[in-house]
Amino acid sequence: MKNILLIFIVVMGLLPACNTQNKTTSQTAGKDTLPVKFYKRFEGTIAGKPVVMHLHKTNNKYEGVYYYRNIGRWLYLNADSISANTILFSEIADAYNEYSDQDTLHAQLDCKFIGDSLSGTWQSADRKTSYPINLKEVYPTGTYRFSIEEFSDSLKAFPAKEGTPMAELNFSFVRADDNNWINNEIKRIIGFDSPLNFNEGFTKKRNEYFADYKKELPPDLDSNDVQSYNYSETQNIYVRYNENDLVILESADYIYSGGVHGNYGSTFYCYDIAAKKQLQLSDVLSADSVTMQQIMEKYFRIQYNVKEDSLNQVLFENHLAANQNFYFTEKGIGFLYNPYEVASYAQGEISVFIPFTELQKYLQLSFKKRLKIN
Repeated sequence: MKNILLIFIVVMGLLPACNTQNKTTSQTAGKDTLPVKFYKRFEGTIAGKPVVMHLHKTNNKYEGVYYYRNIGRWLYLNADSISANTILFSEIADAYNEYSDQDTLHAQLDCKFIGDSLSGTWQSADRKTSYPINLKEVYPTGTYRFSIEEFSDSLKAFPAKEGTPMAELNFSFVRADDNNWINNEIKRIIGFDSPLNFNEGFTKKRNEYFADYKKELPPDLDSNDVQSYNYSETQNIYVRYNENDLVILESADYIYSGGVHGNYGSTFYCYDIAAKKQLQLSDVLSADSVTMQQIMEKYFRIQYNVKEDSLNQVLFENHLAANQNFYFTEKGIGFLYNPYEVASYAQGEISVFIPFTELQKYLQLSFKKRLKIN
């Protein structure tokens, strides 16, 4: 999840001050013939092993995750370089130490779009091993097609003054092509009034945000305080799971409103589209809180290399309870803890993935049947 923060902060910094944007055109022929923005769902193989990939392109920036079906844990994709229809991704695990060690070498995916296919080569972190990538964009029964919406605007605090601070508001999110119920849920996540269309929702949100910003401004601004009044708010909503009539969305948010640094975090929304409901943890697992805490702590120690009874080497406390900020694949369930929730800001987001083999007897029967878990 940390690489998402890096991506959308970069995107935020590169977005020009502009009025509402909602482009759907492709770039000129001879260059990148892909749409300027899209969501694509891929299935296929890497090293001959079945994988699923969810890839987003917003403002010509790529973001995505993929997972091996026999493992289930997400691997994030960070676009290192883009040339026409060719993209070089770094593969980044979701553990905090991957984010904190900037010199760590990552596995890479050298991919090229050919029609509705994504092919190329996977290379290990030491570049000594490589495997073929063969993926195809597919939407079988129980999956949904999404488009990308982007809106941004900015306001100068003191337009007549050189070097004036600014407030920026940026939204990038998926929109279901043919499902109003999902779209109303997306509006709820963003904070748009559901009766309004997305353009109207952004206009209302923008006007409220800039009005509040103006109230925060002092009559006279000292040059030393300019940076503190460069306010910004960014929200990106991505697809993380899309099959079996289940959709998981991740809302990755960043806010700066003065101070030493901004705040960021991600929230997951798991939807049963057929039943038109948001899933709670109790819809997935029947384990009580004590049992879940024991399992959580076991896998936290494994994934973060923490010794027994030493959780507070990383966390605020010497325990870790399950929360409602969860996601899943057919092979396991993950829990995300945002900065300051269970650890310091410096630790970043904490993510713990638990395989369903550990939770077999606690899986709700309806959930097992839905995901075809044996």
